[in-house]
Amino acid sequence: MKLRFFQINGKEVFPVLLLILVIQFVIGCEDSTTDPVPAAEVVTFSFSTYDFGNVAVRNDAEVTLVITNKTFNNIKITNIDDDYVDALVFTADFNNMVDVMVKPDSSYSVKLYFTPEAAQSYSATLTVETDNENFASTDITLTGNGTGPVQTTWDNYIGSFLDDKCTPCHTSGASGGFSMLSYVNAMRGNRIVPNDADGSLIVRRIEGTSGDRMPQGGPYLSDEEIGVIRAWIVDGAPEN
Repeated sequence: MKLRFFQINGKEVFPVLLLILVIQFVIGCEDSTTDPVPAAEVVTFSFSTYDFGNVAVRNDAEVTLVITNKTFNNIKITNIDDDYVDALVFTADFNNMVDVMVKPDSSYSVKLYFTPEAAQSYSATLTVETDNENFASTDITLTGNGTGPVQTTWDNYIGSFLDDKCTPCHTSGASGGFSMLSYVNAMRGNRIVPNDADGSLIVRRIEGTSGDRMPQGGPYLSDEEIGVIRAWIVDGAPEN
């Protein structure tokens, strides 16, 4: 039997040897591959800082913080607290007496609230604690501004409101000369007495406690609308 030889780089090579070289080449290629790096184990938070913006005093604003477990094991959220908890300015709907278990690739949502006590700026650090040593304590920065209620004035509400309800009759020289066309006209006499709603003729007339109730023939102002007029007068009946 005649053996066949192959040539590599001009040299004759026995077939078995060639097979060995091929196998070694394949093995070498496999050894050169890099094993994939496993994903890092992390606990993620939907945000690390949050600004509630402007919120009226004693009103609530809320946001949802989402905590996601991307580790390979269960984690426990053991505590969520902040440095304004006593004043109830920044709070979380989390019961610190009960741990919350979060499974791998699962999330847990916590509602955070901002309730300003005064018209000023606030900031706090919310601390989220877990039983995972790598994420034992994570800080979330919260900020917000408390704002006072917008003062009702003649220019921003009362003037246009009375213009709609009263000026169809109470124009200059009409209805006993009681003109509601301007702030100056409305403030004449005892029609509107700043800081004294009961002493203001306009209040007695729209409530029907003095003379014919106004607007004449109706429809009359609701209790809420009268309350706005009263509050404006008690506040000093400001023009602007």
